[in-house]
Amino acid sequence: MNILNKTVITKSKKETVSLGKLIGNKLNPGDCLLLSGDLGAGKTTLIQGIGKGLNIRKILSSPTFTLVKEYPVSKTSNFIHMDLYRIKSKEEFTKSGMNEYVNATNICAIEWADKITDYFRKGHYYYINIAYINRNNRKIHIRKRSY
Repeated sequence: MNILNKTVITKSKKETVSLGKLIGNKLNPGDCLLLSGDLGAGKTTLIQGIGKGLNIRKILSSPTFTLVKEYPVSKTSNFIHMDLYRIKSKEEFTKSGMNEYVNATNICAIEWADKITDYFRKGHYYYINIAYINRNNRKIHIRKRSY
């Protein structure tokens, strides 16, 4: 089963974290996940699971105010968690230097990435959309996108 190219419905926060862990187990340096979904849809919850799949021991929280959090995953690679809720444009993303984290050695997960999709017109990325169904259920679309 290729978890990085499918649609999954999770029925609890625990299932969303477990799905994230499966995704994290499949990631390699250079991979970038672009997450979209409404406020409270579960983007950070999924990323917490991804961190577990990458063997990060810390509990990941959203970098809403700091914009970026960096976690080592090996001697040569980091997991970069970005939250672009406060970023207004692709220009602001690049001007801030956040774009420099997206490279061949890091694994990136970017919340609110729909604000800067024009930046990702070259290469391949995983696009993850999380839709709120009800209090517990989420519909999570995971697609590999190549430009």
